[in-house]
Amino acid sequence: MSNDVAYPVFRTSDLGLALSTARRLMEFGRREDSRVTAYAELCSVAEVQRVARELPQGQYAGDFDHREVGGVPREQWPPLVAGLAGRDLPTDPAVYEGRLPVTCELDDLPIGRIEDVFAAAIGPSRGWIN
Repeated sequence: MSNDVAYPVFRTSDLGLALSTARRLMEFGRREDSRVTAYAELCSVAEVQRVARELPQGQYAGDFDHREVGGVPREQWPPLVAGLAGRDLPTDPAVYEGRLPVTCELDDLPIGRIEDVFAAAIGPSRGWIN
């Protein structure tokens, strides 16, 4: 037996309208154990550093070539490949060369805890709230 899942799609440039619509839709399927995951793609060093200041609890990971990690233990991966908390990100812009876009992920949070802060922090960047 399986559970059917449907994901509504609503597109708008109005952030407030998008969040209020998503919240109304969420109430239909909300369960006691429902959680939120938020994810963004950040395309410049300045954007990464700005968002990391606003969302220091996020996990940030940069782009990488799979040959960098093939057969290499995770603890030996470069920092932006393994992922770092916002407060631990490097400040040297050179470290980000070849690592953009950097992703920001906040995972498994209670509903209502991060959505507004996340949306405000990422601004016009591409992001998702699941």
